[in-house]
Amino acid sequence: LYCPAMAFDVTDFKTLMTLEAHGPDVFVGVGPVYPWGRVYGGQVVAQALRAAFSTVEDGYLVHTNHYTSPPMRPFEADREWIASSIVRYNRGRRLLKGNLGKITVQTMMEALSDHVGYPRSICRHGSGVKTTFSVVIDLSSLTMYLAWGNPCEEEYLEYRLLPSPPV
Repeated sequence: LYCPAMAFDVTDFKTLMTLEAHGPDVFVGVGPVYPWGRVYGGQVVAQALRAAFSTVEDGYLVHTNHYTSPPMRPFEADREWIASSIVRYNRGRRLLKGNLGKITVQTMMEALSDHVGYPRSICRHGSGVKTTFSVVIDLSSLTMYLAWGNPCEEEYLEYRLLPSPPV
């Protein structure tokens, strides 16, 4: 994903999320110039997820912490981290694929609380690497559910999101 600085303000989310394909897994997006530089982390994540979703063929997207694009795999450094991420990725795919067409907020909360494959499970416990929060966003109702800490132990708090103002 490449995002050049733009000479104009991007004032709407739709423009920010419009990506131009430059190959099977290369996309170019736009972004405003910020006072602190050219890139805002949240924008990069949102555009990266949009690009990833553009390459999904199965109708669902699972995200963990390793590259799934073959050209990016040489940049992976920590083999233990990659192995753990692959375990979580594969488990997430199995959980979602088994529920395609009937995924609810509760389904997602249960998947994020899953302990299969422990200690490399989706919901991770311990003093080292662990789950610090869990979030599920229901775009149809503009509701975000957030659990601070392990979702198997913490209650999800509900937040109502505001719709975008008319442009």
